[in-house]
Amino acid sequence: MPAKLASVLSISLLLASSCADPSDIGLELDPENNQIGVFYAEIPLSASMMLLDSVNTTNQSVILAGGQTSDFFGVTESIGFSRMFIDTRATRPNENAILDSAKFQFEIIAPIGESLSQEKTLQVHQLEEPIQDISYFNNDRLAFSATPFVNGSFTLAPNRDTLVRTDVNADFAAQFFNDVKSGSNAFSDIFAFRNYFPGIAIQGNLTENTSIPVRVGGNTGMYFYYHNEGDTVPSTYAVTTASSRRFSYVSNDRTGTPLESIQETHVGYDVGDVVGTKGNTGLVIRLDTSPLEAFLDTLGNVTFNQVTLDMAPVHEFSESMSPFGINQMIFLNDDNQVYLRYDGAAITVQANNQAQQSMGPDGNVVPAVSNPAGLAYENGIQGYSVVLTNYLNAVYRSDLERKNLMIYPNQNYTSQQTGPDLYRQSLREYKVNKDNIKLKVYYSTTR
Repeated sequence: MPAKLASVLSISLLLASSCADPSDIGLELDPENNQIGVFYAEIPLSASMMLLDSVNTTNQSVILAGGQTSDFFGVTESIGFSRMFIDTRATRPNENAILDSAKFQFEIIAPIGESLSQEKTLQVHQLEEPIQDISYFNNDRLAFSATPFVNGSFTLAPNRDTLVRTDVNADFAAQFFNDVKSGSNAFSDIFAFRNYFPGIAIQGNLTENTSIPVRVGGNTGMYFYYHNEGDTVPSTYAVTTASSRRFSYVSNDRTGTPLESIQETHVGYDVGDVVGTKGNTGLVIRLDTSPLEAFLDTLGNVTFNQVTLDMAPVHEFSESMSPFGINQMIFLNDDNQVYLRYDGAAITVQANNQAQQSMGPDGNVVPAVSNPAGLAYENGIQGYSVVLTNYLNAVYRSDLERKNLMIYPNQNYTSQQTGPDLYRQSLREYKVNKDNIKLKVYYSTTR
């Protein structure tokens, strides 16, 4: 074996007495006439960390409030911004209507953080400038009033969805309700309403070390409960975040952490023995797959029986700080940008039971993109694992070009950053020791 592999490969012959059952990897060996050599190799993949360009947070299903402080990732804070919506066909209160109460309701989706049994704070501020019909990124924010018109504290459950309510400030509610019942044109047209009320910013308390995703829709907004004078029948006027443009601002201060050196985008940084990823910050793991190429160069005519990529175990986490459930493995070009196909689709490692190639429009063979493999969390190994046998066969037979990989927490990454995206909906995180990132390869050769 060439000396250059000494530091990256550990290869051992599986004998008949091995604890590994060859039938588990698709082999049947005749102990009397064994003409097949069955081998096992562990290939450590060099891992670094990389900062992506600004993350597009526009129109995800949730907006984020709160933040977290970590010795590794630094101080991360998020503020959610959203327009609000009125149904211009809805019955408005009469001019003599009496306001009974006004509540703000939040639909909270799977919060993460420390000590969730203790109350966590959410504040709602009125925007001082409108949300435009443009894309907003994680470094964008808008001006909002210094004084919140909603200030509530809630007890939350980890990774559980819930509806919570709190009072709207009495003076704000009275003024808003008086404007609604006055017959103002601001409530007759959605565009006039946006001029009257540009939207909201939802903010948590950074010192509470909790990230709170708030679903935007008909269950998040203000509800005015009233009755008309002389009438005991209660009525409701709703101002919600349904059909509303929204985005999340996320800041990440890495000063004094192992990641402090990460400044430039799309550059692989060696940050020590531990790497990790954190949602909405642009921080992801980059895998250098060149050791794989060095390994393949040593092989003759072989068959890969089973190949897995393991990132396990990850660093210990609490129930209330569970990591992402799944990652994609996205090809990178030589500039550490996402490697795109002829049609602009991001090229990803495909699922093991799916073709790694497909036919292009001109009948040429191109990388397949429609069935991404999922590097999924497994409780048994307390980390991530995925079967990549078909992928490695394709690389070995030159059907697929070997590229470095970005590990991105998501199931359906798009280069345009559109559609649902796990990474852009959370501040979840995980860390893993670099020496726990390995390709585990069972392969056989004919003597």
